[in-house]
Amino acid sequence: MRHYISKLRQWDVISSNRVDAFVANSENIARRIKKVYRRDSVVVYPPLFTDKFPLITKKQDYYVSASRLVPYKKVELAILAFKKLPNKRLKVIGDGPELAKLTQLAKGSGNIEILGFLEQSEFASVMGNAKAFINSSFEDFGIAPVEAQACGTPVIAYAKGWCFRKLQ
Repeated sequence: MRHYISKLRQWDVISSNRVDAFVANSENIARRIKKVYRRDSVVVYPPLFTDKFPLITKKQDYYVSASRLVPYKKVELAILAFKKLPNKRLKVIGDGPELAKLTQLAKGSGNIEILGFLEQSEFASVMGNAKAFINSSFEDFGIAPVEAQACGTPVIAYAKGWCFRKLQ
């Protein structure tokens, strides 16, 4: 296996030297490109349609998590945390291969609701009425947290990744 990994690294170095310009979807990825390839990159943020998320200032008493339900999004972590907080409500929006597993994990908790896939208008309503958005994963960019902010919903997230900046 070492032989193949070595060949793959050689190919990567040769290929990267033929790149005219690197494009990153966030400052986080731009830093990785600089670290690995010692090249600058242009940041082009993903398209966002924040106008579909009206500002809602009067919040309801629940938290929301929304993402593709795959392991690296760590929605399981949010569910496990809220199972230990029975007086706090969590609504999970999303679909994916972990839907059945996460539904089973939340079963019987009474404070966790798995909503599955929602149409845009309902998604914006649930997102906008939430007390806060829970982002459990390390994201390169993260569209859902930006959508939450667009409708006035604060974001609770790791202090790394998508758009974290250290305050000076």
